[in-house]
Amino acid sequence: MTDLCRMGQYMYFQLSYLYTAKTNIRYVRVITKRVKCESTLNFFQSINVQPLIALFAKKASFAIRKNTDISAPVCAVVSLDATRAVATASLSSQQPFETVNNALYGAIFATLSYYCKLTSFTQIQQFPAKFQEFICYAFAVTKMSCVRPIGSKVFIDERASFMGRIERASVEEAINLIYPMCLDINGNRTRLSADMFSQEQIYIIGGPYQVLVFIGANVDLQIIQQLTVGKKVNLQGIIELNLQEDNEIVHNMNQQIRAIQAACKYNLPVVCVSGQGRLTGPIFACLIESRIDGPSFADFTKQLSANLQNIK
Repeated sequence: MTDLCRMGQYMYFQLSYLYTAKTNIRYVRVITKRVKCESTLNFFQSINVQPLIALFAKKASFAIRKNTDISAPVCAVVSLDATRAVATASLSSQQPFETVNNALYGAIFATLSYYCKLTSFTQIQQFPAKFQEFICYAFAVTKMSCVRPIGSKVFIDERASFMGRIERASVEEAINLIYPMCLDINGNRTRLSADMFSQEQIYIIGGPYQVLVFIGANVDLQIIQQLTVGKKVNLQGIIELNLQEDNEIVHNMNQQIRAIQAACKYNLPVVCVSGQGRLTGPIFACLIESRIDGPSFADFTKQLSANLQNIK
């Protein structure tokens, strides 16, 4: 076997499995994959981040649904207690969902620490773009509705619904559930952080159950009127948009809504609120890079950096 695994040569793996389709017809599927023998470092650097994150999220959901394990070795870290390899939270128990997050933190840190040992990296800034993407999405997994801590404004039916969707989602759909797409009205992608939001801009977010439109508190009233032609405007409540009107602002809005719905693979309803109103809770709940039910992304990366410097 060792002679067959020389660097640069190829190996072939074959997988076959039996399954039943929705039509109750039984199929045997055979998959053959050619794999080049590379170093462990090259293997790490060639990872496909999005399928890996989708699998990561599905395992977290299964851990809650079936009280099973998330494969994460015990890791001694400075903070973000990532010392539990077994996730014991479940929808039917009183045990905190933090146990699942602890296992997730352990898995994230174990992956990054092993990579650092191979590369001698000690700072997150040294990581290539793929690993930067991995860290961002992995953090987003810890902010999923189904693993948010007890005491957060997430009801049990919302947890169960999210788990059902993430478990049957494709990779693309899973990524959009984990880290919702957010565009400003001009089509620029915006990170889900309160620090990145301007009260002078309009944002469209692909939430899990609806497309959320946020009109900043300082947006010109004339722009709002172009979006609500013929409608009564109440900035304190839900704003009824007129997306049939023929003007540039409405055209841009429809373009961004269509882009988000295409990414989500669902024809989601559109809900619009103003930054001046009192119904901004669902908007800010989507800003997962902020301190919503846990550390911010900045806190997370700072702690990861501190942990990586302690690798021996």
